[in-house]
Amino acid sequence: MIRPFAGVLDPDLGEPLLRVGEAVELEGVLCAIDGAVYNHEALALELGLAPGQSAEAVLADGYRRWGAELAPRLRGEFTILLWDRRRGEGLLVPDQLGVRRVVIRRQGARFWFATEVRHLLALLPTRPQPDPVAVSHWLTARPAPAEATLYEGVECPGPGRLVELGRGGCAVRRYWQPRYREPLALGDGEWVERTRAALTTAVARRTTSGAPTGVLMSGGLDSTSVAALAAAVAPDGACGFSALFPDYPRIDESEWIEALESEVGLPGVHLAARGQGILASGIEYLGEWELPLHAWSEAWTQPLLRRARELGVTAMLSGEGGDELFGSRLLLTADLLRGGRPLAALRFARHLPEAGGRAPRKVLTHVLWQFGLQGVPSARLEAGWRRLGGGTAEQAPWWASAETARLLGAGGGEPSWRAAAGPRWWAHLSHALTEGVHGFGLFDHLRRRTEQAGLESRLPLFDLDLFELMLRVPPALPSKGRLTRPLLRGAVAGISPDRVRLRPGKSVFDDLLTDALTGPELPALRALLGGGSEIRAFARPEAIAELLAKPPPHQRGHAGAWGDDVLRLAAIELWLRYQSDRELPRHLLEDSLVPTPSYRLETRRTRSQH
Repeated sequence: MIRPFAGVLDPDLGEPLLRVGEAVELEGVLCAIDGAVYNHEALALELGLAPGQSAEAVLADGYRRWGAELAPRLRGEFTILLWDRRRGEGLLVPDQLGVRRVVIRRQGARFWFATEVRHLLALLPTRPQPDPVAVSHWLTARPAPAEATLYEGVECPGPGRLVELGRGGCAVRRYWQPRYREPLALGDGEWVERTRAALTTAVARRTTSGAPTGVLMSGGLDSTSVAALAAAVAPDGACGFSALFPDYPRIDESEWIEALESEVGLPGVHLAARGQGILASGIEYLGEWELPLHAWSEAWTQPLLRRARELGVTAMLSGEGGDELFGSRLLLTADLLRGGRPLAALRFARHLPEAGGRAPRKVLTHVLWQFGLQGVPSARLEAGWRRLGGGTAEQAPWWASAETARLLGAGGGEPSWRAAAGPRWWAHLSHALTEGVHGFGLFDHLRRRTEQAGLESRLPLFDLDLFELMLRVPPALPSKGRLTRPLLRGAVAGISPDRVRLRPGKSVFDDLLTDALTGPELPALRALLGGGSEIRAFARPEAIAELLAKPPPHQRGHAGAWGDDVLRLAAIELWLRYQSDRELPRHLLEDSLVPTPSYRLETRRTRSQH
């Protein structure tokens, strides 16, 4: 459930005081939960509690019994506050993968905490300044420095970390992290069955009773797999919510969306998008969350989410994470090279399904270099290279200011996946799905955009049990055949239509983005980024002028990169201005220069097949 909380721990108060949200007190233990704990009933049995206990009651008893050892036993998407009044100590516990998180600010012995940045900002005596290092990383699409946010001094502990609370202050420590174990020796068919069972459980945990379960669905493999499973297991049915693009046949996925809905009996809500309103959606997001928007699809996602809320949906599932979780273990190339098996590395790289099972020479060379030779050096060698300034110049895009380039080097870079104790393929995968996702802010974006419409975001493919199972898969198995993600395709055989689950490709939205930004959005972008804009502290003025004067097909690099650069510059410019003018979003949304989203909604009803 959406139950945000925020508060302060002050030595003069002696215990956390919530300013946002409510805590339940049970036998001297305060408990607040934002999100959901999926295994509280199993924990109640282990604790010997009577059936039917609330999650808060179970967690309070578990904390009295096990203390901080309660945390790694939990499963779900949550941030939890626990405080034992008798002992004068407590915990702030985000879930292991960091799907939900906590932000904190420390000042001497005083400590502020919140499940959302905006609630924390409202509690602080003074508003923090922008953190220039974090801004430089965000602006250039680099992972944030460890635990940094865009606001100076506001921290966001990474995945698997909790905050220990006491009357004298707080301390952040790790309570969970992936640990390498040998892959399980199962046959291919057994792996398909294990994956199907884990996927079904992950989706079933996140369905809702008393309301239909929503699924934000494209025509791609990941989201259609989640939708097909939800249609099969949701106690009160499921409904798909999809954007269509009739003006762009190359990216319109209505063929696969409608095939899935028809064959599994899934009702669907379709939105025909017209490719404008991108800037307006970023302005609306800024006013809601006091942060810049990460992605550019909100112009059609928000209307779909609002419609879901009108139809009584309370939770929205999505298929995020499937590419990484089920994709080829590309760094196996480096493990084979490190093991003195160059011919095996060559054969593996040549037959990857990402290249259709027979990689052309150019692709093969790229794979061997990026995932083979570059994967060989140790964490120590990588750290030495960084200390010598290696790669700093390449980190900064061509339009960045000299100060931005310096700040990128000063940020310390992304924590290295090479330091993990395990093979390269395992280290890279476990890092990408924990620290990597955290650094890019994916979970924050998915959660906020859904809650902006009054719904709860749930991510079945970031289920901890499923994640740990996929880390035990032999690394060659996800790379077999001519189609990517063979385990996922096999797991939903007979559940998702073959026409959908065996679709080989994915849509690329560069044309839609380019047309919008070079058409209806361009005048507003030029007005925003021209003149004395604040973004010029991070990007060279002449480079900004070139970006705006030479849109595709005249830009440097490919059209998609141009669109991403322009939107990130615009998002940070808006956010920087917002720091001194909180009325900015309202004024801009009233400005006729900013195009509003254009779309058409329709509901497709199908007869349930189960």
